Order: sequence, then structure tokens, then C-alpha cells
Amino acid sequence: MSRPPIFVNDLEIGCQVWKMGIRVTDLWTVKERNGKLHVELIIQDAKGQQIQVVTRPREYNHWMQVLTEHDTYTLYNGEPLKNDIQLEACDNPIKLMFNQATTLYKNPQHNIPPHKFDFKPIPDFISGSFKHDMLYDVIGIFNEVTRKQTVGNNKKACANILLSDYHDNVIEAALWDSFASKLFDFLNSNSHATPIIIVLTHGWCKRSGAKSTFSNAWNGSKLLINYDHPQVHDYRTKLGDYKPCPRASQSVSQTSEYDKFWTNSLEFKSISEIKGKNQVSLFISCHYYDKLSRTAISSVLPFSFVHNKDCFATTMGTTMRFKMASFGWYYNCCSGCSREIKDPELPFQCKCGGPNIVEVTKYKLEIEVEHGGVDCTFMFWDKDCVPIVGMTADKLRAITKEAGEDHPQIYPTYLDVLLEKKLTFRVKYTTNFGQCSIVQINPDKQVYKRIDEFLNPNEHTSNVCVTQNTDKANMKTPTVAVADNSKVPELPAENVVAAQSNPALPISPINLNSKLATEVTMSGTSSTNTPMKRDAASIVLEDASPIKYLTPQNSATKVKHMKTE
Repeated sequence: MSRPPIFVNDLEIGCQVWKMGIRVTDLWTVKERNGKLHVELIIQDAKGQQIQVVTRPREYNHWMQVLTEHDTYTLYNGEPLKNDIQLEACDNPIKLMFNQATTLYKNPQHNIPPHKFDFKPIPDFISGSFKHDMLYDVIGIFNEVTRKQTVGNNKKACANILLSDYHDNVIEAALWDSFASKLFDFLNSNSHATPIIIVLTHGWCKRSGAKSTFSNAWNGSKLLINYDHPQVHDYRTKLGDYKPCPRASQSVSQTSEYDKFWTNSLEFKSISEIKGKNQVSLFISCHYYDKLSRTAISSVLPFSFVHNKDCFATTMGTTMRFKMASFGWYYNCCSGCSREIKDPELPFQCKCGGPNIVEVTKYKLEIEVEHGGVDCTFMFWDKDCVPIVGMTADKLRAITKEAGEDHPQIYPTYLDVLLEKKLTFRVKYTTNFGQCSIVQINPDKQVYKRIDEFLNPNEHTSNVCVTQNTDKANMKTPTVAVADNSKVPELPAENVVAAQSNPALPISPINLNSKLATEVTMSGTSSTNTPMKRDAASIVLEDASPIKYLTPQNSATKVKHMKTE
């Protein structure tokens, strides 16, 4: 007697003997890290229920010959397992493994529904209403290519495109490798009289800040352009005379630029916080370090001192002066890979071997940027200088040649437009060189004002200075002298831990300025030690209240300093 068929939802972990009528709705090959291949597929039963199937690499050739996408089969046996796939193509808590007992026969079954895309609306991606470990099908109207990268120089092809729906909701999609090449081939060989409908199956959506981006997965995704499918035909019918709105691409472009760096206050750092060199050397005793978490310590110490590694930050400042460097204001490089040419007297030859490569000149100069009385060296690159100078380095160099001053160490007056500018920067601070390499510049004055207000919220507050208490009974407790002679309340040392865990007594970040006259002098230590060692051995911050070092202001009010005997 034949076994009665079951459905996908009837599968149970541990039960490996059953019978089921299925349709293969999707089929793809997965390349593992060890180079082996295996087949994965999505099967669907008569109720439209779906499950993801995984096969074994040693049976790859067998399943590639037996299985055909969209065909129907009678499937016998398999091993249901917990769905632990990192990126799930099917929303089912169980996955199915084809094992040595799995058998199937092709069998036309008209009661199984045909393939149907499960499109997720673009507004859901924009609002963040999606799972980060799921792969989704998306359909949209092709707007434009915002970024293009061709194959070569150890780089894969990539196309960043904008997809919209008929309500002008826009999302950015990144197509990699063969997906980008397929799109480029289509655009180069077809006219665009009608809207181009793009379908990307099993795509991966990622969210950074307030922005969502879509991309193909390395395994399982398919790019379908103007695909002949009933759902695609229905989608085109809904368009009518719709044409992609040009402002859609502008809004996405601005959002990607704006939201990524310029609105995230967690990324805002002053030059002094990034550099950390203008701050007073603050050594915290082991007694205090043990009582506070590393988070509290990091809020006190300089940003680069705590992390001790290269860091990215959004900052602001005014370009003050050129810093003379051995390479001057330009360098010669390859047009294909931007590799610097060390000896310009030798015949030009680059290892990249790219097509149509030539020698070009690009900007590269160091400028000292200042903010709050602290300066730091910023490395300006070609992409940063061209929009401000208004000409390429090749053109400016041609002008210097006519004047007989073609030398990288001779700075033409055209470069002076880079100075005395208040700008907002996205930088990478390198601890080895002690300088900031510019990632991006934002000349927007509103952004500059917003970051300035965030970094300097207390610019009109009176000065505060730490001095020593001459009372011998309290020699280990530093006090804070304020302009109005008020004092910060003092707490016993045993209350430090309680203050750390008490929301009413937070430990605030301390901003130390190089121009601030700060005294941290403790008695009871050996006078034979250096000042730094004496401070490190004796400072015990037992005051759990916030101690803020504020930026000094020009004021007639004098700060009291208590003298030390």
C-alpha cells in the first residue's frame, strides 16, 4: 500500500521516511570555502508551503542532472533539520537535507501552484522593516547607475543602481561580479524606450544608520531584466505612463552622503579628542582604575590614547597653513591604479597592466587644520583639492611649467584658496604618523554649525581649575576652584563605585585644553621621583561628582588658585 503524501508543514525533525509532491521553484549552486560545490533549492507543496533544501557536495553532479527548475516531482525521504543557514532564503524554521535514502521521480502534478515571487515592497526596506538574516525578492524600475566599477586590477565588477517603485520610493542596490556585467551588457545592447523592470531574487538588505542598501548574495541570487513572468507583466501594467522621477536619485544620493557621517553624533570628535596631544597627561592610579569600568576610563582619557589604533571620526576646523613635506603638493601616478611613480625620470611602466594607462599628476599636500586652539596635520588628496582649487593638478602643473617653477616644493598661489576655510571633515587618524587622512569633506555651513554646537555646548561657561587642598586632613582629595568660589561636593572614596552605578551621579567625559592652566599636585610622594611618576603614584580621584574642564574664555573674572606649601 502506497504511503499517503504529506505537506511541508508536516515535516518533523527526526522523521526521515515520507512521501511528498513538490515543485522546484528555485535552484542554484553554492561554492564552499574549500572549493567544493553543492546544490541548494526551494521546493513547494500543493498548499504553497515552501522549504529550503541542501544537498551534499559528493552528490553534486547527480542532482544537477536530475533536478530542473519549475518541474514537479514525487519526493521520497529526506532529513529535516533545524534551519541554521546564515542567510535564509525561505522563512521556515526547518531545512531539508537530501541524504543517501532520498529518491524522486518526475511526475506532472497540476495541483501544485506555479512559481510565484514573494516580492517585499521597497518602503519596507527603507523603513527597516525586514530581517537582517533573510534573503528577499525585490522588483523595481531601473533609474540610473550611480557608481560603476569594471573588472581589473584585482577588482570585481560592481554597479550601484537606483531602483524605484511607481510611488517614487527609491532604494540603492549594489550588483557585484556577473550581475554587474549582465546589467552593463543589457544597457549597452538595448534601447530604453520603455521602463526597465529589474527583479533581484534572494537579495540581501543591509542597514547603516537610517539608510538601507540592497545587494545580490554571493549564492542563490538571480538578476532578471524585463523578465517574462505574469507578476512582472502585472507590475508593468500598474506603471502606465510612469517615468522615474529625477529627484528620487538626488534624494537618495544626499541621504547616503548626509546620514552616513554628518548626522551621527557618536562620530563627532574635536581635533583635541582625536589627536589627544593637547590634553594634560592624566595618570589614574590602580585604585581608581579597579573601581571603574573600561567604559568610564575611555570617557576620561583621550580618544586615541584609549583605542591605541587608527580611528575614523567626523570633525571640524579651519585650514590654516601648508605644512612643508618632502613630496610637496603633487605626485605622479598611474591613471589606472593610482600607484605612485617613484622615479619620474625612468620610462613609465606600471605593474597593474591596465588598458590605456598613462602617467598623471594628482594633488597630495599636508595642511594644518585648527579648532579650539589645537591643530593637527590633515592630508588632502586629489579628490579633496580639485573641487576647491577648480582645476586638476595636471592643469596647474602646466601653468607652473610656463612660469618656470615646475617643482613639487614650489607652491603656486592657486593653492591658497585651500586656506582659511571652515570645513567639516570625515577623517582617518593614523597613530603612526600622527595625522588625519581625509576621507570626505563637507562644505555645508549648516553641518559645520551643528557639529560646532555639539562639540562646544558650554562655550559661555566660566572657567574651572583643579588645585590642591592645603588642609592636611584632606591632602589626598583634590578640590575644584570655580570663578564664584563654589566647590563641588566631595564624597568618600568608598562611594566611587556607587557613583559609577548610580544614574544620578554619572561620570562625565573630561575635556582638557592645552591652554588651560591646570594644577594637579599631590603631596606625600617622594621628591626624588619625576613629576609624572609622583602624579601617577599619588592621584586618587575620590570625588565621584562630574569634574569638567571647560574651554577658557576671555573674561575679567580671575580664577583662584590655592597655593601649595
